[in-house]
Amino acid sequence: AAGLAVPPTLITNDPAEAVAAFNSAEERFARSDYSQAQPFYERAVGLCPENAHYKVMYGDAFFALGDIPNARAQYDLAIAQSPHDWQALRFRGNSFAKEGDLSRARQDVIASVAANVTYGFGWSYLEGLQRETGGAFHYVQVQKPPPLTNDTMGQEQVIEGGDVAIMRYQLAKFTLTRLQANPNGNADPMELERTAIRGTITASRDSDPTFLDRPENALWRLFAEADAAGYLDEAIFVLWLDEALVPAYLAHRDAHRDRIEAYISLYLAPAAPAP
Repeated sequence: AAGLAVPPTLITNDPAEAVAAFNSAEERFARSDYSQAQPFYERAVGLCPENAHYKVMYGDAFFALGDIPNARAQYDLAIAQSPHDWQALRFRGNSFAKEGDLSRARQDVIASVAANVTYGFGWSYLEGLQRETGGAFHYVQVQKPPPLTNDTMGQEQVIEGGDVAIMRYQLAKFTLTRLQANPNGNADPMELERTAIRGTITASRDSDPTFLDRPENALWRLFAEADAAGYLDEAIFVLWLDEALVPAYLAHRDAHRDRIEAYISLYLAPAAPAP
């Protein structure tokens, strides 16, 4: 999932003057001339108020100068305008952390990675927060295998002796794709994933009852836990996203981001136990 590009949360057609002002601000910010950058960010925001990203970066200039209240005010405006702005959510979380409110920071950072599950900076920041607060961090980043095709089906020797669970998953996905395809040659990608993952876990546990207990099978253990708790779709989006699943993820995020946040909070980055 790390290599995927989740579409921007808000696309605007900015006036040339706003773009020029924003670029001038960014040049100064890059030189650490934060106070010099602020008037240009302010001008960009004024000329193009519909661009939430200008507000995010204007807030970041305040943050760099230690003005947390004004920084958060800009982040709040950006998030109100573009609720899935993952950068604004992480930056606001960082502003809470700066003031020592790590619980509120954790909430915003979880929201940021729910808004964009490929947001590497967000996951890294969340891991640091978990470490600082004593919470666990179970998120795993795994390279999803490419789907088998008619051309690769005869190459089983390539994966023989490798990850048997991955091999089972690939074969299940290949078979299901052919069985479930509609007359137009398309199959529901989420249903394929659910069925292939469940089949892989069942076959692997039948072969080895300790399969889910092995450290190298952490991904499949997370899938099994999520399925038992009713969060399999959320686990697929967070841990196993590929290009075919992006439309389903975005639709689910827009309607049920709270469920993605709940899954992350409960199973991937649970809060530290109360003392």
